[in-house]
Amino acid sequence: LTGEDTLYADVKYDQPFMFNNFAKLTFAMNSLPPMRDFSGGLERRAIILKIDQQITDSDKKKYPLSEMRKETAGMFNLAMIGLRRLLKNGHFIETKSMKHELSAWLLNNDSVSRYLMEVVQKDANSTVSGEDLYLSYSDYSDESGERPMGRYKFYNRLQELGYTRQRSHIKGDRKYYWQGIKIPVTDFN
Repeated sequence: LTGEDTLYADVKYDQPFMFNNFAKLTFAMNSLPPMRDFSGGLERRAIILKIDQQITDSDKKKYPLSEMRKETAGMFNLAMIGLRRLLKNGHFIETKSMKHELSAWLLNNDSVSRYLMEVVQKDANSTVSGEDLYLSYSDYSDESGERPMGRYKFYNRLQELGYTRQRSHIKGDRKYYWQGIKIPVTDFN
């Protein structure tokens, strides 16, 4: 339904018709779900509207539900004005806070990007073995209370983020090295 293709609808006891779907999925939740989608689809489509205002007892007294229900028609009219603006513009208007919430959610779901930001150093002259890099990432994930991504998915994610892997042969032993990455040396390395 999100492919922007023309769809065929067969209505019982009526004529079938073709239409273009523009439905939007809406969710209300207390906390955002974990996702592991790095295709960019979520980033292009998701809009996060964080509503963290709590309704207190004094708010309930000031604005009783019985009085609010009397305003339903007016609220509907405001919603229709917003719908007309949306259809005219062709897209939702996103505020800075909405963009910030989306960025934070995407980063929170991307343990590899967080690892790169928080642990590794970019250094064009440095290389690190794939094995050492993955062990460092696994340690980071364990310390963060997360399950690490599998080794090959981790390597693929690094490539998606623009890092390059080189293969070298040393004394007949074939190893992969990542360029431009320097991991901090600890007492345990």
